[in-house]
Amino acid sequence: MPMTSKRDVDRLNTVIAKVLAGMKPPDDLTVTEWAEKNRRLSSEASAEPGPWRTDRTPYLRAPMDAFTDPRVHRIVMVAASQVGKSEFLNNTIGYIIDQDPGSILFVHPTTIDAKEYSKLRIAPMIRDCPTLKKKVADPKSRDSGNTILQKTYPGGILTLCGSTEAHALASKPIRYIMGDERDRWATSAGNEGDPWELAQARQTTFYNAKAPLRPPTPRARWSDGKASAPTAGNTMRSTLRTSATTMKRS
Repeated sequence: MPMTSKRDVDRLNTVIAKVLAGMKPPDDLTVTEWAEKNRRLSSEASAEPGPWRTDRTPYLRAPMDAFTDPRVHRIVMVAASQVGKSEFLNNTIGYIIDQDPGSILFVHPTTIDAKEYSKLRIAPMIRDCPTLKKKVADPKSRDSGNTILQKTYPGGILTLCGSTEAHALASKPIRYIMGDERDRWATSAGNEGDPWELAQARQTTFYNAKAPLRPPTPRARWSDGKASAPTAGNTMRSTLRTSATTMKRS
C-alpha cells in the first residue's frame, strides 16, 4: 500500500477545514449587533456613507432586536418619512443572509418599485458589505443566481416582487415575508385576494417564520383593509425628543 504524501495530507486537511467551517454555527448576534459589526451604508442610499451606527437612529434598536426574539413573529413599523424604516428592513435582510439563512419574499407595491429598490438599496448593500459579498454571487458571473429580482445565497433566495404578482405571492413555502409601503399595494393580486394574506399563507410550515412590514408614513387615515396590521399584538412607541429617544410599551 503506497504511503500518503505530505501533499495529500495537506489537501485532505484543507477539505476537512472547509467542511468544518461550513458546520460552524453563526454568531449569537441580534440584528443591531450584526449591523454594528458588518453593515456599511452605501453612497447611493445614504447621506452619511460608511459604517452603520445605531446611535444615529437609536429608535431602530428595539424593532431590530425584536426580530431575533423567538417570541416575536410579526413586526409592524409605523413612522415618519425618512427616519430609517428602509434601513431596518435592509439590516434584517443582511442578518438573515449572513446569520440565519432562509428564503425571503419582499413585497413592494409594483414590480417597478421592487426593481428600483433592488438596484438602489439591495445591490449596493451587498457590494459594500464583505460578509454579504462572500455569500451572494457576483451578478456578472455566469449562472450566478443573482438577478435584479432574485438573489441566491447559501440556505435561501431573496425574491422581490410587486403586490399584483399572484404567482410570486402564492407559490413556494417562504420563511421570511417582508412588505414595503403597504398603502400603495393592490387590493387584490389578480383574482387571488389580499397580497399580504397570500404571502403569509406561504409561512404556515415554518415554526420560526418572521414577517416585518413597513406600512406607509402616517397620513389622515388608512383604508380599513390596510389599517389592521398595526393594531394587532403589543405596541411599542418611540417618542423623539431633541436630546433623547425613549421607548415605551403600551
